[in-house]
Amino acid sequence: MSKVMKKPKVSIDQKTTRMPKNELIDLLFGAFEKYTYWTLRGLKDYAKQPESYLKDVLNEIAILNKRGPYNNCYHLKPEYSQQSSNASESTAPLGSEAPAAETSKEVEDDDFEFENNDDIEYKLESDDKNLFKDD
Repeated sequence: MSKVMKKPKVSIDQKTTRMPKNELIDLLFGAFEKYTYWTLRGLKDYAKQPESYLKDVLNEIAILNKRGPYNNCYHLKPEYSQQSSNASESTAPLGSEAPAAETSKEVEDDDFEFENNDDIEYKLESDDKNLFKDD
């Protein structure tokens, strides 16, 4: 006979109570001012609110990334992110981190700035001469 493992009961001290919605929204905006991307776990630890309530409020003000480098992280909807432009392009610390996006700083060799069309024609002619030059 196998035993079924039961979840330990949560004591009254460990249960979280819902704060008013407007206070939670203000708290979440404060969190998104600190970091641009948050996981649900990170926001739950930060706000100390029930997960289902937090998800409901987050769906109103944030977007959950389902792909890419910030997979399973929330970021503010564009209409709200314009208001908090001071947020750093980073993720929340500790267990709530998302992988940082990789940036490529490659520069193409063929980027030239010319003052007039004569310079462009000269550059094209010199490139043609170098291509057909017999060494």
